[in-house]
Amino acid sequence: NPLIKAWTSDEQHGEANTKALAEMVNKRLPEATAAIAAIAEVFDELLPEKGAVEFAKNNAEALTKRYTDLGIAL
Repeated sequence: NPLIKAWTSDEQHGEANTKALAEMVNKRLPEATAAIAAIAEVFDELLPEKGAVEFAKNNAEALTKRYTDLGIAL
């Protein structure tokens, strides 16, 4: 978080950095979330203790909130 805050609040480049980070996150987070969800589904099918899908969903929501709280528009 401190690195992202420093990067996005830089006086000279903060606006461009924020825009670049938002573009990367908006492109890659859905891809990563879908990939993890697929793996989590397999875990829940194979393992006696379920919860991987729910964990992946909660983690994706927390990550989205983290970026939003840091001022990254998602």
